[in-house]
Amino acid sequence: GNAGASGAVALFSGDGSSSASGSVSVASGAGGAGNSGSLSIKSGSATGGSGGDIQIVVGPGSSGGGGTLTLAGGASSDTSGGSVLISAGAGNTGNGGDVQLSPGSGASAGSIRLTDASSSSLLIVESITGVSFTSGAATGDSATLNAQGGTVTSSTSNLPSDGSLSMTVTNSYATATSRVVASVSSPCASGVVIITSASCSAGQVDIGVRNIGAGACASAFAITFLIVAAT
Repeated sequence: GNAGASGAVALFSGDGSSSASGSVSVASGAGGAGNSGSLSIKSGSATGGSGGDIQIVVGPGSSGGGGTLTLAGGASSDTSGGSVLISAGAGNTGNGGDVQLSPGSGASAGSIRLTDASSSSLLIVESITGVSFTSGAATGDSATLNAQGGTVTSSTSNLPSDGSLSMTVTNSYATATSRVVASVSSPCASGVVIITSASCSAGQVDIGVRNIGAGACASAFAITFLIVAAT
């Protein structure tokens, strides 16, 4: 409508009172000698209000699992496969929109997994708020932190100038093919501690540090690490 709301369009299948409900299929035609037809789903623009929302929601299951939502680019037998692009809207006078990925809640929260084409996990996020993370203090040169990321505080508070040490973190997420990213998240007083090495083996993370400062450390320092699967 030019002066009011435009008309609505509803497309749905019938309910099934004692069996499955009906399906709805919307598809473009195949192309025998050229491109197949495109399919466009979009809401209208608004000059005096917000743009319309688009909701794609899978129905719940009362006696089985919820339905699956699949977004996939097209395969190609000739060139590259199609991409999947998910982007938030730009803000002309305000902030740009966010992109949020949230796993489902339950007895155990679902996870977010980034995988390669062979379904090998590249990154696993196992909680709704982010990567599983913990912290603790080292005893001697070792600590036990069983999470994908963590912060470990050194037991030594007087690492000398040009002194180095290797810190071993027992970690159930680490494998022989894992990679680890580490940084000094809390420096020591008087010294300058840097990471010299970081590696994983089965059940263990090894992080080497060195004090490159002119003076000895006058306090403990902390190292934060993140374990990722190898590509």
